[in-house]
Amino acid sequence: MPELESSLAQLTTRYTLALDMIGEKEDELNELRNDLTHVKEIFRQQMSAVLQNNNTINTNNSKSAAPAPAPAASIGGGASASAHVNAK
Repeated sequence: MPELESSLAQLTTRYTLALDMIGEKEDELNELRNDLTHVKEIFRQQMSAVLQNNNTINTNNSKSAAPAPAPAASIGGGASASAHVNAK
């Protein structure tokens, strides 16, 4: 009988230690999940700021940029439309 009691005491100790370790790992996992959530939020805020800054720069550049030049006459060796009008 003493062997059974000793075996039971060892199993109980191992079980208690295993539960403690699982609890610690769960706590660590929850902390890491919270950290990840926080990092994701910071990333979203930074990306939003970058996009706003980019939109502001694009808006300012389009306001100050010179108008785009008109497209060049067609290339193909032929006479332009104005040359045909003047020739008549």
